[in-house]
Amino acid sequence: MRLLTRKFVVLSAVLLAGAVTLAACSSSSSSSSSSSAAAAPKTQTPVTYLTDYLDNGVYAPLWYGKHLGYFTKEGIDLSIEYGTGSVTTAQALSSGKATLGDIYGGTLAETDAQGGKLESVGFFRASGGFAFFCAQSLHVHTIAEMKGMSVIIPPGTVQAELYPGALEAGGLSASSIKVLAVSGAIAGSDYAQGTGDCIAETTNDAPVFQSHRPSTTILWSSAGFDAPGFAFAGTKAFVAGHATLVREFLTAAYRSIAASLAHPSAAAAAFAAANPSIPAALADAQWKDSESVFCTAGMTSANVDIGYQLPSVWSSGLKILEKYQGLSPSLSATSLYTNTFFTKDHVSTTTCGSVHS
Repeated sequence: MRLLTRKFVVLSAVLLAGAVTLAACSSSSSSSSSSSAAAAPKTQTPVTYLTDYLDNGVYAPLWYGKHLGYFTKEGIDLSIEYGTGSVTTAQALSSGKATLGDIYGGTLAETDAQGGKLESVGFFRASGGFAFFCAQSLHVHTIAEMKGMSVIIPPGTVQAELYPGALEAGGLSASSIKVLAVSGAIAGSDYAQGTGDCIAETTNDAPVFQSHRPSTTILWSSAGFDAPGFAFAGTKAFVAGHATLVREFLTAAYRSIAASLAHPSAAAAAFAAANPSIPAALADAQWKDSESVFCTAGMTSANVDIGYQLPSVWSSGLKILEKYQGLSPSLSATSLYTNTFFTKDHVSTTTCGSVHS
Protein backbone atom coordinates (compact mmCIF):
# COMPACT_ATOMS: atom_id res chain seq x y z
CA MET A 1 0.00 0.00 0.00
CA ARG A 2 2.85 2.36 0.84
CA LEU A 3 4.53 1.59 -2.50
CA LEU A 4 1.36 2.27 -4.43
CA THR A 5 0.85 5.52 -2.57
CA ARG A 6 4.40 6.64 -3.29
CA LYS A 7 3.98 5.90 -6.99
CA PHE A 8 0.74 7.82 -6.98
CA VAL A 9 2.39 10.83 -5.31
CA VAL A 10 5.29 10.78 -7.80
CA LEU A 11 2.90 10.44 -10.73
CA SER A 12 0.75 13.28 -9.39
CA ALA A 13 3.79 15.48 -9.01
CA VAL A 14 4.88 14.77 -12.57
CA LEU A 15 1.43 15.52 -13.92
CA LEU A 16 1.22 18.69 -11.84
CA ALA A 17 4.61 19.88 -13.06
CA GLY A 18 3.55 19.26 -16.62
CA ALA A 19 0.37 21.18 -16.13
CA VAL A 20 2.27 24.09 -14.61
CA THR A 21 4.72 24.03 -17.53
CA LEU A 22 1.91 23.98 -20.07
CA ALA A 23 0.12 26.80 -18.26
CA ALA A 24 3.33 28.82 -18.16
CA CYS A 25 3.92 28.23 -21.86
CA SER A 26 0.34 29.16 -22.61
CA SER A 27 0.61 32.27 -20.49
CA SER A 28 3.93 33.21 -22.09
CA SER A 29 2.49 32.66 -25.54
CA SER A 30 -0.56 34.74 -24.71
CA SER A 31 1.59 37.51 -23.23
CA SER A 32 3.86 37.45 -26.26
CA SER A 33 0.84 37.59 -28.54
CA SER A 34 -0.58 40.55 -26.61
CA SER A 35 2.76 42.37 -26.73
CA SER A 36 3.02 41.80 -30.45
CA ALA A 37 -0.49 43.11 -30.95
CA ALA A 38 0.28 46.18 -28.84
CA ALA A 39 3.50 46.81 -30.73
CA ALA A 40 1.92 46.32 -34.15
CA PRO A 41 1.86 49.63 -36.06
CA LYS A 42 -1.50 51.20 -36.75
CA THR A 43 -2.78 50.79 -40.28
CA GLN A 44 -1.72 53.89 -42.22
CA THR A 45 -4.20 55.80 -44.36
CA PRO A 46 -2.72 57.97 -47.13
CA VAL A 47 -3.65 61.66 -46.78
CA THR A 48 -2.66 64.24 -49.39
CA TYR A 49 -2.43 67.63 -47.70
CA LEU A 50 -2.28 70.71 -49.94
CA THR A 51 -1.04 73.98 -48.49
CA ASP A 52 -2.37 77.41 -49.33
CA TYR A 53 0.84 78.49 -51.00
CA LEU A 54 4.48 77.72 -51.75
CA ASP A 55 7.02 76.28 -49.32
CA ASN A 56 7.51 78.55 -46.34
CA GLY A 57 8.61 78.15 -42.74
CA VAL A 58 5.03 78.77 -41.59
CA TYR A 59 4.42 75.10 -42.43
CA ALA A 60 7.11 73.93 -40.02
CA PRO A 61 4.59 72.28 -37.64
CA LEU A 62 3.45 69.81 -40.30
CA TRP A 63 7.00 68.71 -41.03
CA TYR A 64 7.96 68.64 -37.36
CA GLY A 65 4.90 66.52 -36.60
CA LYS A 66 5.93 64.10 -39.35
CA HIS A 67 9.46 64.00 -37.95
CA LEU A 68 8.19 63.23 -34.45
CA GLY A 69 5.83 60.53 -35.73
CA TYR A 70 2.63 62.23 -34.57
CA PHE A 71 0.78 61.58 -37.82
CA THR A 72 2.01 57.97 -38.02
CA LYS A 73 0.78 57.39 -34.47
CA GLU A 74 -2.69 58.52 -35.55
CA GLY A 75 -2.60 56.16 -38.54
CA ILE A 76 -1.95 58.83 -41.17
CA ASP A 77 0.56 58.51 -43.98
CA LEU A 78 0.84 62.25 -44.61
CA SER A 79 1.98 63.62 -47.97
CA ILE A 80 2.47 67.40 -47.95
CA GLU A 81 2.17 69.20 -51.27
CA TYR A 82 2.53 72.93 -51.87
CA GLY A 83 -0.23 74.99 -53.44
CA THR A 84 -0.20 78.11 -55.57
CA GLY A 85 -2.94 80.05 -53.79
CA SER A 86 -6.15 79.41 -51.87
CA VAL A 87 -8.28 79.42 -55.01
CA THR A 88 -6.40 76.51 -56.60
CA THR A 89 -6.26 74.67 -53.26
CA ALA A 90 -10.03 75.05 -52.91
CA GLN A 91 -10.45 73.68 -56.43
CA ALA A 92 -8.21 70.72 -55.66
CA LEU A 93 -10.22 69.90 -52.52
CA SER A 94 -13.50 70.20 -54.38
CA SER A 95 -12.32 67.88 -57.17
CA GLY A 96 -10.80 65.29 -54.84
CA LYS A 97 -7.21 65.92 -55.91
CA ALA A 98 -6.34 66.64 -52.29
CA THR A 99 -7.72 65.12 -49.10
CA LEU A 100 -7.38 68.11 -46.81
CA GLY A 101 -5.70 71.50 -47.05
CA ASP A 102 -5.44 74.99 -45.61
CA ILE A 103 -7.09 77.91 -47.35
CA TYR A 104 -7.85 81.54 -46.63
CA GLY A 105 -11.22 81.88 -44.88
CA GLY A 106 -12.43 84.40 -47.45
CA THR A 107 -11.75 81.97 -50.28
CA LEU A 108 -13.65 79.26 -48.45
CA ALA A 109 -16.61 81.62 -48.06
CA GLU A 110 -16.48 82.72 -51.71
CA THR A 111 -16.26 79.10 -52.87
CA ASP A 112 -19.37 78.17 -50.90
CA ALA A 113 -21.21 81.29 -52.05
CA GLN A 114 -20.63 80.11 -55.64
CA GLY A 115 -22.06 76.67 -54.95
CA GLY A 116 -19.01 74.93 -53.56
CA LYS A 117 -19.32 72.83 -50.44
CA LEU A 118 -16.20 73.29 -48.35
CA GLU A 119 -16.06 73.28 -44.57
CA SER A 120 -13.49 74.49 -42.08
CA VAL A 121 -12.77 71.87 -39.41
CA GLY A 122 -10.43 74.09 -37.40
CA PHE A 123 -8.21 77.14 -37.75
CA PHE A 124 -4.62 76.74 -38.84
CA ARG A 125 -3.44 80.40 -38.84
CA ALA A 126 -6.41 82.05 -37.20
CA SER A 127 -5.13 85.63 -37.37
CA GLY A 128 -3.69 85.34 -40.87
CA GLY A 129 -0.73 87.53 -39.95
CA PHE A 130 -1.67 90.33 -42.37
CA ALA A 131 0.36 93.50 -41.86
CA PHE A 132 1.95 96.59 -43.35
CA PHE A 133 5.74 96.69 -43.15
CA CYS A 134 7.40 100.11 -43.36
CA ALA A 135 11.11 100.91 -43.54
CA GLN A 136 12.43 101.52 -40.02
CA SER A 137 14.11 104.73 -41.16
CA LEU A 138 10.65 106.27 -41.64
CA HIS A 139 9.72 105.77 -37.95
CA VAL A 140 6.17 104.69 -38.82
CA HIS A 141 4.50 102.63 -36.12
CA THR A 142 0.76 102.97 -36.74
CA ILE A 143 -1.52 102.84 -39.75
CA ALA A 144 -2.47 106.49 -39.24
CA GLU A 145 1.20 107.46 -39.63
CA MET A 146 1.26 105.87 -43.12
CA LYS A 147 -0.60 108.82 -44.64
CA GLY A 148 1.07 109.89 -47.89
CA MET A 149 3.31 106.80 -48.01
CA SER A 150 3.87 104.70 -51.13
CA VAL A 151 2.84 101.10 -50.42
CA ILE A 152 3.53 97.98 -52.50
CA ILE A 153 0.31 95.97 -52.75
CA PRO A 154 0.54 92.90 -55.03
CA PRO A 155 -2.57 92.77 -57.28
CA GLY A 156 -4.78 89.69 -57.11
CA THR A 157 -3.85 88.96 -53.50
CA VAL A 158 -5.89 89.00 -50.30
CA GLN A 159 -3.98 92.13 -49.33
CA ALA A 160 -5.14 93.89 -52.49
CA GLU A 161 -8.77 93.18 -51.69
CA LEU A 162 -8.70 94.01 -48.00
CA TYR A 163 -6.14 96.79 -47.49
CA PRO A 164 -8.84 99.55 -47.70
CA GLY A 165 -10.48 97.99 -44.65
CA ALA A 166 -7.23 97.89 -42.72
CA LEU A 167 -6.56 101.54 -43.58
CA GLU A 168 -10.08 102.55 -42.59
CA ALA A 169 -9.73 100.75 -39.26
CA GLY A 170 -6.55 102.74 -38.70
CA GLY A 171 -8.19 106.07 -39.52
CA LEU A 172 -7.19 106.48 -43.18
CA SER A 173 -9.00 106.27 -46.49
CA ALA A 174 -7.69 104.19 -49.39
CA SER A 175 -6.75 107.40 -51.18
CA SER A 176 -4.48 108.41 -48.30
CA ILE A 177 -1.64 106.27 -49.65
CA LYS A 178 -0.02 105.75 -53.04
CA VAL A 179 -0.47 102.16 -54.18
CA LEU A 180 2.38 100.51 -56.08
CA ALA A 181 1.00 97.47 -57.93
CA VAL A 182 3.92 95.04 -58.03
CA SER A 183 3.51 91.36 -58.86
CA GLY A 184 3.54 89.08 -55.85
CA ALA A 185 6.39 87.11 -57.39
CA ILE A 186 8.78 90.06 -57.12
CA ALA A 187 7.07 92.34 -54.57
CA GLY A 188 9.29 91.28 -51.68
CA SER A 189 12.53 91.59 -53.61
CA ASP A 190 11.54 94.98 -55.08
CA TYR A 191 10.71 96.29 -51.62
CA ALA A 192 13.97 94.89 -50.26
CA GLN A 193 15.85 96.86 -52.93
CA GLY A 194 14.19 100.13 -51.92
CA THR A 195 10.97 100.35 -53.92
CA GLY A 196 8.17 102.04 -51.95
CA ASP A 197 7.98 103.12 -48.34
CA CYS A 198 5.94 100.14 -47.15
CA ILE A 199 4.57 96.80 -48.32
CA ALA A 200 1.40 94.86 -47.50
CA GLU A 201 2.32 91.25 -46.71
CA THR A 202 1.95 88.47 -44.15
CA THR A 203 4.35 87.97 -41.24
CA ASN A 204 5.66 84.66 -42.59
CA ASP A 205 6.69 86.34 -45.86
CA ALA A 206 8.45 89.25 -44.18
CA PRO A 207 11.85 87.53 -43.64
CA VAL A 208 12.36 87.62 -47.42
CA PHE A 209 12.94 91.36 -47.18
CA GLN A 210 13.54 92.05 -43.48
CA SER A 211 17.19 91.06 -43.55
CA HIS A 212 17.86 93.43 -46.47
CA ARG A 213 15.54 96.24 -45.44
CA PRO A 214 14.66 96.21 -41.72
CA SER A 215 11.04 97.24 -41.33
CA THR A 216 8.51 98.00 -38.62
CA THR A 217 5.59 95.56 -38.50
CA ILE A 218 2.13 97.12 -38.27
CA LEU A 219 -0.36 94.29 -37.84
CA TRP A 220 -3.81 94.96 -39.24
CA SER A 221 -5.24 93.45 -36.08
CA SER A 222 -3.52 96.25 -34.09
CA ALA A 223 -6.21 98.57 -35.49
CA GLY A 224 -8.98 96.06 -34.73
CA PHE A 225 -9.19 94.78 -38.30
CA ASP A 226 -9.35 90.98 -38.04
CA ALA A 227 -9.53 89.57 -41.55
CA PRO A 228 -10.42 85.87 -41.75
CA GLY A 229 -7.38 83.65 -41.29
CA PHE A 230 -6.47 80.30 -42.80
CA ALA A 231 -8.44 77.16 -42.02
CA PHE A 232 -7.94 73.40 -42.20
CA ALA A 233 -10.63 72.41 -44.67
CA GLY A 234 -12.17 69.68 -46.77
CA THR A 235 -15.43 69.13 -48.58
CA LYS A 236 -18.52 68.75 -46.43
CA ALA A 237 -19.09 65.29 -47.91
CA PHE A 238 -15.56 64.15 -47.07
CA VAL A 239 -15.71 65.51 -43.53
CA ALA A 240 -19.05 63.80 -42.89
CA GLY A 241 -17.95 60.50 -44.40
CA HIS A 242 -14.46 60.36 -42.88
CA ALA A 243 -14.93 61.85 -39.43
CA THR A 244 -12.44 59.46 -37.82
CA LEU A 245 -9.72 60.33 -40.32
CA VAL A 246 -10.34 64.06 -39.90
CA ARG A 247 -10.17 63.67 -36.12
CA GLU A 248 -6.88 61.78 -36.38
CA PHE A 249 -5.40 64.44 -38.68
CA LEU A 250 -6.45 67.32 -36.42
CA THR A 251 -5.18 65.56 -33.30
CA ALA A 252 -1.75 65.14 -34.91
CA ALA A 253 -1.77 68.63 -36.44
CA TYR A 254 -2.55 70.50 -33.23
CA ARG A 255 -0.13 68.37 -31.27
CA SER A 256 2.47 69.29 -33.90
CA ILE A 257 1.69 73.00 -33.59
CA ALA A 258 2.01 72.85 -29.80
CA ALA A 259 5.34 71.01 -30.06
CA SER A 260 6.61 73.52 -32.63
CA LEU A 261 5.72 76.48 -30.42
CA ALA A 262 7.51 74.81 -27.52
CA HIS A 263 10.58 73.93 -29.62
CA PRO A 264 10.76 76.53 -32.42
CA SER A 265 14.35 75.85 -33.46
CA ALA A 266 13.74 72.11 -33.74
CA ALA A 267 10.59 72.73 -35.76
CA ALA A 268 12.40 75.05 -38.16
CA ALA A 269 15.22 72.52 -38.51
CA ALA A 270 12.73 69.77 -39.41
CA PHE A 271 11.21 72.00 -42.07
CA ALA A 272 14.62 72.96 -43.48
CA ALA A 273 15.71 69.31 -43.64
CA ALA A 274 12.61 68.41 -45.64
CA ASN A 275 12.78 71.50 -47.85
CA PRO A 276 16.47 72.05 -48.75
CA SER A 277 15.58 74.65 -51.40
CA ILE A 278 14.78 77.08 -48.57
CA PRO A 279 17.90 78.38 -46.75
CA ALA A 280 17.84 77.16 -43.16
CA ALA A 281 18.22 80.68 -41.74
CA LEU A 282 15.27 81.90 -43.81
CA ALA A 283 13.10 78.94 -42.77
CA ASP A 284 13.95 79.65 -39.13
CA ALA A 285 13.00 83.32 -39.49
CA GLN A 286 9.78 82.50 -41.36
CA TRP A 287 8.66 80.11 -38.65
CA LYS A 288 9.58 82.35 -35.73
CA ASP A 289 7.76 85.28 -37.37
CA SER A 290 4.69 83.03 -37.59
CA GLU A 291 4.44 82.06 -33.94
CA SER A 292 1.76 84.66 -33.19
CA VAL A 293 -0.67 83.74 -35.97
CA PHE A 294 -2.40 80.74 -34.41
CA CYS A 295 -4.78 82.73 -32.24
CA THR A 296 -6.68 86.00 -32.66
CA ALA A 297 -6.88 88.50 -29.81
CA GLY A 298 -10.42 87.27 -29.15
CA MET A 299 -9.30 83.64 -28.95
CA THR A 300 -6.53 84.56 -26.52
CA SER A 301 -8.92 86.60 -24.39
CA ALA A 302 -11.41 83.71 -24.29
CA ASN A 303 -8.52 81.28 -23.70
CA VAL A 304 -9.91 78.72 -26.12
CA ASP A 305 -7.85 75.87 -27.53
CA ILE A 306 -5.64 76.57 -30.54
CA GLY A 307 -7.72 76.01 -33.66
CA TYR A 308 -11.12 76.41 -31.98
CA GLN A 309 -13.37 78.61 -34.08
CA LEU A 310 -15.07 81.34 -32.09
CA PRO A 311 -18.38 82.13 -33.79
CA SER A 312 -17.54 85.83 -33.51
CA VAL A 313 -14.39 85.33 -35.59
CA TRP A 314 -16.36 83.91 -38.53
CA SER A 315 -19.28 86.32 -38.21
CA SER A 316 -17.06 89.43 -38.07
CA GLY A 317 -14.96 87.99 -40.87
CA LEU A 318 -18.02 87.62 -43.09
CA LYS A 319 -18.95 91.26 -42.52
CA ILE A 320 -15.48 92.28 -43.66
CA LEU A 321 -15.79 90.09 -46.73
CA GLU A 322 -19.22 91.48 -47.55
CA LYS A 323 -17.94 95.05 -47.35
CA TYR A 324 -14.58 94.72 -49.06
CA GLN A 325 -14.80 91.62 -51.24
CA GLY A 326 -18.42 91.80 -52.34
CA LEU A 327 -19.44 88.53 -50.69
CA SER A 328 -23.15 87.78 -50.72
CA PRO A 329 -24.76 88.79 -47.39
CA SER A 330 -27.06 85.78 -47.62
CA LEU A 331 -24.23 83.40 -46.69
CA SER A 332 -24.46 82.07 -43.14
CA ALA A 333 -21.29 81.99 -41.06
CA THR A 334 -22.36 78.78 -39.32
CA SER A 335 -22.48 76.96 -42.65
CA LEU A 336 -18.75 77.47 -43.14
CA TYR A 337 -17.30 75.65 -40.15
CA THR A 338 -17.74 72.99 -37.50
CA ASN A 339 -16.32 72.80 -33.98
CA THR A 340 -17.46 69.21 -33.46
CA PHE A 341 -13.91 67.88 -33.42
CA PHE A 342 -13.06 70.22 -30.53
CA THR A 343 -16.17 69.83 -28.41
CA LYS A 344 -16.60 66.10 -28.98
CA ASP A 345 -13.13 64.74 -29.72
CA HIS A 346 -10.88 67.30 -27.99
CA VAL A 347 -8.38 67.34 -30.85
CA SER A 348 -6.56 70.37 -29.39
CA THR A 349 -5.45 70.75 -25.79
CA THR A 350 -3.13 73.78 -25.90
CA THR A 351 -4.89 77.03 -25.06
CA CYS A 352 -4.34 80.39 -26.71
CA GLY A 353 -3.90 81.95 -23.29
CA SER A 354 -1.00 79.66 -22.44
CA VAL A 355 0.71 80.40 -25.76
CA HIS A 356 0.46 84.17 -25.54
CA SER A 357 0.74 84.60 -21.79
